Amino acid sequence: MRIQQLPKQTADLIAAGEVVERPLSVVKELVENALDACASKIIVEIAGGGLLSIRVTDDGSGMRAAETTTAFLRHATSKIATADDLFAIGTLGFRGEALCAIGAVSRVSLLTRHIDELEGSKTVLEGGELHFTEEAAAAQGTTIVVRDLFYNTPARLKFLKKDYIEAGYIESMLTKMALAFPHVAFRFIKDNKDIFSTPGDGNLTGAVYALFGGAFSKGLLPIEYENDGLSVTGFVSNQQGAQKSRKKQIFFVNRRVVRNTTMQAALEEACKGKLTSGYYPACILNLDIDLSMVDVNVHPAKMEIKFARERSVFDVIYFGVKNALQGGQPFYSAPARTAAAPSLQSEAPPVVKASVAPASASAPVFRPAPPLRPSAAEITADIRTQQQSHGLANDILWQLSDMPPVPSAAQYSFAEEPTVSAAIVPPMIEEAEAQIALPAESPVPDFRVVGEIFTVYILVECEGQLLLFDKHAAHEAILYERLLSGAAVESQLLLAPEIVVLEGALYHTILDNKELFFDNGFDFEPYGESCLAVRACPALLDASDAASLLEEMADNLLQHKKGAALNIYEALYHQIACKGALKQGKATSMTENTALVRDVLSSPTIRNCPHGRPVAVEKSKREIEKWFFR
Repeated sequence: MRIQQLPKQTADLIAAGEVVERPLSVVKELVENALDACASKIIVEIAGGGLLSIRVTDDGSGMRAAETTTAFLRHATSKIATADDLFAIGTLGFRGEALCAIGAVSRVSLLTRHIDELEGSKTVLEGGELHFTEEAAAAQGTTIVVRDLFYNTPARLKFLKKDYIEAGYIESMLTKMALAFPHVAFRFIKDNKDIFSTPGDGNLTGAVYALFGGAFSKGLLPIEYENDGLSVTGFVSNQQGAQKSRKKQIFFVNRRVVRNTTMQAALEEACKGKLTSGYYPACILNLDIDLSMVDVNVHPAKMEIKFARERSVFDVIYFGVKNALQGGQPFYSAPARTAAAPSLQSEAPPVVKASVAPASASAPVFRPAPPLRPSAAEITADIRTQQQSHGLANDILWQLSDMPPVPSAAQYSFAEEPTVSAAIVPPMIEEAEAQIALPAESPVPDFRVVGEIFTVYILVECEGQLLLFDKHAAHEAILYERLLSGAAVESQLLLAPEIVVLEGALYHTILDNKELFFDNGFDFEPYGESCLAVRACPALLDASDAASLLEEMADNLLQHKKGAALNIYEALYHQIACKGALKQGKATSMTENTALVRDVLSSPTIRNCPHGRPVAVEKSKREIEKWFFR
């Protein structure tokens, strides 16, 4: 077989097959060119799923008459000039063969006028061949009409889906572009019907509302975070805005729509424990990064990218999302107030009266932490900055176990480095050892504990609302938040050592990370082959719970070594809080229930337990009245 050079038309069709996969490809290229031309208004009209016609109109800078025919030649572009430009691409549509490829498989009409010229020009091509170009009256900007897509490559048509599906692909892509560029007014028309339009006023909230509606918009929390030379802005959903799929996880890098596993992993890791199982966070996140630190050439359509510093990207998104979630509003809609503590003497349903106080407590700020546990100063400054102390009454823990109460960890004044010593601390702490500071009053609304049902749920009347608290979830969330805030994990000696049998890999993983456990209330030593003798454990746990916790944490740490994302201290605190919380069916007194409710309502960050289950659900008085047809 002889080697020969392909004819131009055949070569253009091959190139077109790489660039133009479906009508979506055409719309994407043309809209990106309009955005690169600094358009403030873009109108996209399609018919027949984009196969019959595609019209893209913009008011950008336009094209010079002398360059209109050059624009349809292969490798013609205004976006790059040298090879060095490929490593710092700041524009969206830079593929030199885009217009050439589109023209090769369709009938194209171009009407344009450059901002510096008084007259426009019209250019018509068919199957890549120029029919004519002439002067024409035109407004500033560009209008490109693409008709009969793939008319000369009918084999491509059998790979396309039905018209409404192809149109759906286009709508989805335009929605993302409208979110990436809220300062541009987008309008999408399908088969002569207006589908959506955005205001183009630069307000992302307005664009989200126009595209997804008010219900979705209300479930979003704003994000604005910088770290290590990177910044992330946008929105992430709260519990109410969570979705049953990842379809509304929208990521941009320098306003380019992308798919990236690092960004997705950081988002979902930050939301872990905040959402109910089976739900996924929604987001609209834009990462601003130096052009030299990202490679957009790893995917033909530039949808997938590669970062030079994956860890930095993960961190800025993780802590940006974490900070947004922690700074969200509480689940109740009452104004923030300060409350006096309920009496601990009476078992009658107490009414907690509150006086109005400013609701301006600063939201906690999460910032990247090193792999090992940070100092208390870093924890309190970075994780729980300026947050009012909860102090779930430690009375609950000790009263339930018939032990005398101990001052809560939130009441102690810590030194600069309060890292818990590996030495065993008995559960009874002498008053002389504790330097107690009265906690600041926490903002809570007026509430009244009505009672308890099924020994599981606490009924609370709170300013015209009925709140049902899950005791276990609420207590678990309180304990977890306290541990995250840097509270010491008290240790208790066991009457007899608990022998824990572990598989070889788990056994060695525990020993390799023994400081993690020693710093958090454990004391153990090797006992024979693949066994540990546990002599002390966190005071919140039973001995049996301590054994299962060690095994679960060993498995988590082992998975972490295989590449899974894990914050080892958060994971340990999660397990301690879960196993140490009130168990379902455990009877508690009215005083204990009141203290638990007060601690939850005083925290603007507690809405879910670490597993993602809601701490409380809310029913309005009006909803209840409807049950009785009032």
